[in-house]
Amino acid sequence: MTSPTRKVLATTLLAQMAALGSLSAQTIWDGGGADTNINTAANWNNDVVNLLNGTQAATFGTAGSTATMNVAGAFTSLTFNRDNAAGFTVNGASNLTVSASGSGATANLSVSNTAGNGVSTISAPLRVNTDAGGTRLLVIDNRENGTTGESLVISGGLAATTPANGYGLRFGGSGSTRITGTLANVGTTNIQQASIAGQPFSGTVTIAGNQALTSVNVQIGSTGGSVDGQVGSTARIVMGDSVSDVQSWAGTSVLQAATVQIKSTATLSGGVSLSNGASNGSSGGTLDVSGNLSATALAIGGAAYSGVLKVSGNATFSGAITSGATAGSKIVGGGASNGTLTLASGTVGSAVALGGAGTNENNLAVVKATTGTLTVSSANNTYSGGTTIVDGGGSGSFAIALGANHALGSGPLAIGTL
Repeated sequence: MTSPTRKVLATTLLAQMAALGSLSAQTIWDGGGADTNINTAANWNNDVVNLLNGTQAATFGTAGSTATMNVAGAFTSLTFNRDNAAGFTVNGASNLTVSASGSGATANLSVSNTAGNGVSTISAPLRVNTDAGGTRLLVIDNRENGTTGESLVISGGLAATTPANGYGLRFGGSGSTRITGTLANVGTTNIQQASIAGQPFSGTVTIAGNQALTSVNVQIGSTGGSVDGQVGSTARIVMGDSVSDVQSWAGTSVLQAATVQIKSTATLSGGVSLSNGASNGSSGGTLDVSGNLSATALAIGGAAYSGVLKVSGNATFSGAITSGATAGSKIVGGGASNGTLTLASGTVGSAVALGGAGTNENNLAVVKATTGTLTVSSANNTYSGGTTIVDGGGSGSFAIALGANHALGSGPLAIGTL
């Protein structure tokens, strides 16, 4: 039989344990403090400050409008859950650090799809914890799609905690994300079909300003787990706001779906591969050049898949062009005035159209530059901006070779030296 004294002791112990539980470090920001500092206890649920040491998550936006990084803080993951149009901002001069994602199947930076449609902004320096090495990813799952513009803005810069250990960027969700601060230590920037479980990407990512990246890819089910669905037809990566943004990236950029738009002045030390992914099932990747692009080789289409190059600005490929046998690939214009495509050598295959029936798709001028031979085997060439053959001032032969019964598009034909 339990004595009354033991019952009292047990009740007291339970009450003390409950009290200790309520005083444990919190993960939900409620903004109840007299200031907006990240280390003010009253700003966190139950007035107990988050540990800020990388062992706990943090959720912002349930109350308040601003959190200030007056001291450095680290979290396992960040979630923005704003339920009104005012939005939420994390500002300040100290670092906001998030743990790297290993598998890529789980987001470590999320924006919920709430009724308020506010904009979540990180203007504090954002860091990805890469100290441990291995697979390192910042996986952004932005599901807020009710805003007229971007629903997530990262403007304070983005870098690794250990610069020698870079990290990749991966995106999912239907919201629009804008990155304007300098990206440092970034490896591959991916929209991947299997990147976030159950959340294929159908939004827009804009990477603005002067940037240097490793590569920009849209890959279908190539890594990151099982296939969860298709990359949406509206999915888009936009590089730069205008030609005044100077950007570069290395490696071959593989576009198996969606659209990558070049608005900047961009230099690729590698090439571009435009083809459809095996699990996407419909149209392939599109490279839309409305700014200025300089790259090496261009591969368009594949044995079973197609791709599209759209040029309303200037696109120059110094290496060879190759193309697959599957119908549907095309190189077209896209603006009210002619875009300029400059090719060096290789073959525009019979399955690739130069020009198209869509709006402004024939507004394309083709330039054959440098030595070597460019072979045009396509019979469906309707571009109207003319053809120019130049040697660029070098030595050796230079020519365009046409396949049997094939012709160049309409417009003037010029032969000379640049």
